[in-house]
Amino acid sequence: MVYQRLWNYSTLWRSSSSCNRTFVGDALKQRYRNVCTSEDVVALKALSVTSGLVSILSVLFSALVCIPGLKIQYFSLTLFAIFRTAIYSNLSIAIATYYPLKHFGTLLEIAMLVANAISFVRHPLLSLALRSFGGNFTQVNILLLALCFLSFIHPVYTYRLFCHKLCNENGTNIDLANLRNSETS
Repeated sequence: MVYQRLWNYSTLWRSSSSCNRTFVGDALKQRYRNVCTSEDVVALKALSVTSGLVSILSVLFSALVCIPGLKIQYFSLTLFAIFRTAIYSNLSIAIATYYPLKHFGTLLEIAMLVANAISFVRHPLLSLALRSFGGNFTQVNILLLALCFLSFIHPVYTYRLFCHKLCNENGTNIDLANLRNSETS
């Protein structure tokens, strides 16, 4: 009964949290417009912060899964529902920010294909935990926790090195499209 109610609330939250990501992103963009007027830099900074928040959610989920206890596992299920929605909404916004919009559909489909291919790893990890570790998932969860810590690298790199450098060195005249063209040539 508790599990059913919790799943209903997490599904309700999941439905509204993708909209919340848009509100958070818009609030961050408004804040960064006061510092830098380049829309591309503002979008990259906001995306970096929301990507960092998604990384924090992934680490929290991975840490909670390592702790035994039924109530904590219920909470981790809710956190997983929030994390999953946040990562997919952030993925589509990242594709729209980094790449031209004419390639959005193709790139999103490739990203979904990669995500689905990675989900096949779930079955070998389940077999590993059941056969090698005697049904104890702690070692697998610690490995996943370590991998989730690695997800902090990209938001920190994008915010600190890329966005900070663009806004400080060149002022407000940065255009992401021109920067992409200069990197490819």
